[in-house]
Amino acid sequence: MTVSVERIGRDGLIAVASAEVEIGKIPLRLNGLEVRRGMDGKLLIDAPGVAHGGAVMPAVELPDDLEHAIAREIAALV
Repeated sequence: MTVSVERIGRDGLIAVASAEVEIGKIPLRLNGLEVRRGMDGKLLIDAPGVAHGGAVMPAVELPDDLEHAIAREIAALV
């Protein structure tokens, strides 16, 4: 897995990250992962969203173990 982070530091957005993972020899790049701080002080990493019917929903849904692994890698760089 390769992760890159661009620090933003405004409007509650700490950084924007990208992650590249390989699934079955197929590279998959996730861009626009938003890094924010939650009300409890913990980092939150959100997938990019898409507007649908007046609501914003995640553009990508990942298995929990992959989502957690990406979050740990990003948190280590922030």
